[in-house]
Amino acid sequence: MHHWIVASASLLALSGCYSTSIHGDAGADPRPDGTDVSVDTSVEPASDPVDAHEVPADILPDGTETCPPAGDGVWLTWSLDGLEYDEGREIDIPCTVTSVAGEDVGHTIIDMTCGTGGRMERHVIEIFSNPHPWIEHITGTEVMLNYVSTPWEWQDRWFSLRYYGGEIIIAGTTASALAPPGRTVDEWYYPLSVQFVTGLCPQVDLECGLSERAALDVEFWDDRKLVFDSTSTILGGVAAASVTVDTAWFYETMECMDFPYTYMNALFVLLLEG
Repeated sequence: MHHWIVASASLLALSGCYSTSIHGDAGADPRPDGTDVSVDTSVEPASDPVDAHEVPADILPDGTETCPPAGDGVWLTWSLDGLEYDEGREIDIPCTVTSVAGEDVGHTIIDMTCGTGGRMERHVIEIFSNPHPWIEHITGTEVMLNYVSTPWEWQDRWFSLRYYGGEIIIAGTTASALAPPGRTVDEWYYPLSVQFVTGLCPQVDLECGLSERAALDVEFWDDRKLVFDSTSTILGGVAAASVTVDTAWFYETMECMDFPYTYMNALFVLLLEG
């Protein structure tokens, strides 16, 4: 846990601008010798090189500042069935949302009855976040619950609720890759387009290696924005999506055996039309 505290505290102090790379199905995972390799969604590094692209100037936060100061007042934690850590499991099950409630703004409890036929089970997603995910309207909606966790030295977890047509209603990613093993990024975030972006902020030498703040490049309909760590945004128009990024970091070099090269904690919400 010591490594996590050092990294999180140091990344908040970074600002500046550097060359930019965008990574699709997962974040980049350069090795200590400087060679870039892609990372598949199962976290293990692959051998194919990552294609790097410049971020279009029109989606940068400012024409001259590619690495804005870290925001304040954005946070996110979530759990499925009261577990923020488990030994690794995968759930794909149809559900009906029985209620969406919370004790106050920023605390959301999604209660669901799941299964088919005579085999039914209850699942509960609990979210503490700012900004608040406005999804109270999905009470009574039939959805697909998708959840994946991996038993690595660090915990990778993903969840999504989606309509039967495949569109996400809400999705949470607290992991070292954008999508779970065996799932593509395009599939997991549909109808959003999401990429992990590095090279926007200066590097600092932390206990585990050279690290930098990162961002998510998110596109929805004709709207596209960079969402840095500790910030949130809304994309779209009549149909809109909310994106909250609590954490996003990238290590160019890694000296710790129990620590990922990339990590992000983010929430994606498809907002009610109209």
